[in-house]
Amino acid sequence: MFTSPVSPPSSTSHVRTGCEPVEPDLALSGKAAEELKALAEAHHLSARGMQALTQWTCWLSYATAQSKIPHITDDPGWKLVLPIDAKHAQEHLYRLLLRAGEPPDTALETAMACYPFMYVPMLESRLLPRPLKCVQRPQDGIADFAAKDLPAHAVPFASLPTWAREVALFATDLTEKSLSGMEGLNGLDLRYLSAYGVDIGDRNLEDSGLSNADMRRANMSRTNVDDRHMQGATSSPVEGTLKRSYPGSSLFDPAGAVMDPRKVQKEDFLHDREILRVIPGTQTRQVGGLDIRYTEDGKSIIQQQTLWGSSAAVSAMLIADRGGEINVEQLLSRGDANDKQVLMDIKAAGMHPVTVQIDSLRMLADRLAAAGPAIVSLDDEIKGHYIIVDTVDLERHVAQLRDPFHGWAVIIPLVAFTSRWKNPNPTIIQIAPAGTDTFPHHSAHRTLWI
Repeated sequence: MFTSPVSPPSSTSHVRTGCEPVEPDLALSGKAAEELKALAEAHHLSARGMQALTQWTCWLSYATAQSKIPHITDDPGWKLVLPIDAKHAQEHLYRLLLRAGEPPDTALETAMACYPFMYVPMLESRLLPRPLKCVQRPQDGIADFAAKDLPAHAVPFASLPTWAREVALFATDLTEKSLSGMEGLNGLDLRYLSAYGVDIGDRNLEDSGLSNADMRRANMSRTNVDDRHMQGATSSPVEGTLKRSYPGSSLFDPAGAVMDPRKVQKEDFLHDREILRVIPGTQTRQVGGLDIRYTEDGKSIIQQQTLWGSSAAVSAMLIADRGGEINVEQLLSRGDANDKQVLMDIKAAGMHPVTVQIDSLRMLADRLAAAGPAIVSLDDEIKGHYIIVDTVDLERHVAQLRDPFHGWAVIIPLVAFTSRWKNPNPTIIQIAPAGTDTFPHHSAHRTLWI
């Protein structure tokens, strides 16, 4: 399968942490190079950020071609990094840009522009950053992004250039995977890598950088790693109880829905690695036989009662927050719904719903700070799903939300929210303050009274 492998890197090489940038020896077409540069300039990337975006793009092009080679995954390294994790591309590119030294805001805005929504089906040629117009034409695309220092023939993964092995580990989903038998790991710059639950026991990583990496639940028993290269790595478990409950099916769930209800009951909204904290409910009251829990700051938590009933649950939570009366019948009978039904729920409770079109995270954060929690529609494995977003913290890059599917309040990385956020210009729903005829709004965007 493999021919003329390059000699693997020395196990005594030292981790590169920012002194000597390494970039692919590019053979880009003129147009491809121009578009990549324009994309980097549009988001004010530094030279190292531009380099990281170039590495990312070249690796996706190369790995896509290599994945077609028969038996390529017989090699443990290739088996680990293929297939490319297109679904979480926004998060992976975000982390790679953080490693390049980009500020979190710049890294996230760039990743959002390149991969605006992770659940839009991706054709192979669309794995590259979306703003590159040349990848929109079938005759162009990934072939434009070639790196001359990547071998044209199949070689063992450990024989690839250092930058390619590093980016490969960023571009795949390493969650709970084993790196046993994988060569070529020592001496890599893996800062900010998502390695949740990964098994790296018995591996030699003494010259690999893992600072600021997510190492929660990772097995590092007998791993040879230098403590200096682990500074800032996250290893503490989730704060709170990571225990999920699931809504049951009902006669009111739509027949022939997008997914088999039996499958949906096994799906999770948000992955374990994306949960930073579970906010406990400190008080409980019953309404019509249903439990409503309240967090310490008075936010209500209500689980949806049907597989497709998230819209009724988020309406009920906002209404309960304001002391309104909960419509238990709607919670028990809601099959499927849209924004219009959510607005009707709020009006029926004698409150004033307001819809606002949002064009940025900053605007969303400002709206939440000015007018309180908002109902937001996201997409995920469980398909169209309503949640409540309580806060967006642009300093810590986290979001606090209430998810009716599992019936909990959680804090998650901001990128876990943005990658599921519908585009373009999603609409949020809030409730106007009681006894007022005005509502804080952003003057450049529509605020609609319903």
